[in-house]
Amino acid sequence: MSNNNLHELDLHGVAHDEVESLCHKFMSKHWCSQDEGHIITGNSLIMKEIVTNALKQYDIRFEEGQLNNAGYYRMWFE
Repeated sequence: MSNNNLHELDLHGVAHDEVESLCHKFMSKHWCSQDEGHIITGNSLIMKEIVTNALKQYDIRFEEGQLNNAGYYRMWFE
């Protein structure tokens, strides 16, 4: 997959109370694009919980990053 088909939302430095809204805007912007997306959370468990809850509101396949880099979520806009 080329980088042109990868969309990223970096939440480093974002206040927890802004995360859900930013996730919904990101999802709406790229919905049905047939591309891959990453939401970068860092290691904050609170941030990961907020992102997980937001993603569960969509009929979308997603997973947490790999063991060596668990600070992001990967999803496919199908």
